Amino acid sequence: SAVSSDESKNNSVTEIKDQCIVVDNVGTFVSDLSKNKVVEKILLNVESPSQMTNCSYSNVDANENSVEKMLLGGVSVLTTARALQNSTEATLSSFYATTTGLDESCDLNESTSTLKANEMVKSPQPLVLHSAGARAIVTADDAIHIIDSWKSELEQKRAEFISFVGNSDLPKDVSVCQKIVLSNKSYEPAAAKVIADFISSESICQDVQSLDLSDVIASQKESDGLEVLSIFSTLFKSSKLREVDLSCNAMGCKGVSSCASILSLPSLKAVYLCNNGLSETSMHEVADILIESKSCERLKTIHFYNNMSGDGGCEAFSRIMNNCSDDLENIRFSGTRAQRKGSLLVAGALRKVVCDIGCNLQHLDLCDNSFGRHGASLLSSAISSCPNLQHLDLRDCILEDEGIELICEALNSCCQHLRLLDISGNDISKDASKSIALTMAQSLSLEIFRAEENELTSIGIRNIMRAIKETNSLKELSFGSNECGSIGVKAIISAKRKLGSLTSLHVDGNSFTAEDISSLEEAYGDVLEDLEDNTSDADADFDFIFESDEEDESSD
Repeated sequence: SAVSSDESKNNSVTEIKDQCIVVDNVGTFVSDLSKNKVVEKILLNVESPSQMTNCSYSNVDANENSVEKMLLGGVSVLTTARALQNSTEATLSSFYATTTGLDESCDLNESTSTLKANEMVKSPQPLVLHSAGARAIVTADDAIHIIDSWKSELEQKRAEFISFVGNSDLPKDVSVCQKIVLSNKSYEPAAAKVIADFISSESICQDVQSLDLSDVIASQKESDGLEVLSIFSTLFKSSKLREVDLSCNAMGCKGVSSCASILSLPSLKAVYLCNNGLSETSMHEVADILIESKSCERLKTIHFYNNMSGDGGCEAFSRIMNNCSDDLENIRFSGTRAQRKGSLLVAGALRKVVCDIGCNLQHLDLCDNSFGRHGASLLSSAISSCPNLQHLDLRDCILEDEGIELICEALNSCCQHLRLLDISGNDISKDASKSIALTMAQSLSLEIFRAEENELTSIGIRNIMRAIKETNSLKELSFGSNECGSIGVKAIISAKRKLGSLTSLHVDGNSFTAEDISSLEEAYGDVLEDLEDNTSDADADFDFIFESDEEDESSD
């Protein structure tokens, strides 16, 4: 495929022509125009389905220090890259090459070999090392068995790469192992040391980009747990880790301090601290580490869930967000027992990082916060500036009708790529259903919609179901516990013809008659989830009988 630029449009990529005759999607170019980083021209000439030759770059330029992203995808191609220097010292700093295991963390420099694309065949994928087996306390002897298995896996994977390369010496830029998963086992300090010594001896620390240390110290006494965390953190203190998961470890301030080495890494892009029991004080400890090391300036993903840190934790999280950059894409801050004061701090920080700093959120989970109407106003300001938002979870946020209307207005203004929307548990009545209906009508990419545990009633659900377009992408619909009766059932059944992609319909906890249930089962079959908590109240829609008749006549 050839990519050319239009000088009159600020050197942006304006035309892409696919010239690959035999193989689809040989090359894809990704340009970050918001940062003025542009590759002007790429030539990929495919001569046959098994050979790619004459692959080169020309006229590479950038207004900042690096050309950020390029992806060779579709077909795995053995690839290395030569750094391209020009008068502004622009370098190709990120290059996706599936066969070498390189991803956007790679720093390509002058020592990297000239870009070549040799064989268009599937290459070996980098290894993920797991501590396999059932959940258990791992002793030093158990650790030896784990690394014996890892030795075999590493030898086999290196042999695969050597065979593919056709050379007994692997290129230095080939990553044999990119991820290590130690989760769901409890390691004694001696076991942690055995594993750390092995990883160090195999010289794979620099290749590992993702480290899963979730739930690794359960049942250990405090001093042993802290030692285990310190051993693993120290092991990777000079690594290029991009992602670290420390979830499900009981971590007070001492635990956070034990993990300071990996939380401070300049390469870090994603941090997961979920279900750690973090208090207000320990949340501020995390914030201090991320801010002082400037790690938060590079974060793309930050998850805090179920930490019960209250309003003080909200203040700490707000400090983190206030120091993030426009790289931030994925936020989860939920299950923290936040009250209104803390929730408003989070909403205000979110608006700042989106509207002032300019981050482009794709995933936002703020469930179980106490935003109310004022918080909804702050959230809607942020959401209306997130055109690439795909996941929005605002379950149990005390938004009520007025707040939901503000959120829907924001979604309607720009969020055309939304795939999940959860507004359950927000005391939403039928009065806000028309705002929700408009969002449903416009969100054609929406796959999952959840509005459980509200007060929509049959009329509200009918308004929403009628608004769904024939071209929808819905796979899951949830209206459980919404005071819905037969009128709502009729609307749900009438919409069946428009829901060809639906795989799950959850409407339990409502007031359906035996006839309603039979009709739903006939219409939706296996798509209908169990109705275990249905109350069979035939009078659920009594107050809406005349309203229903009038609306049915008007719709006819």
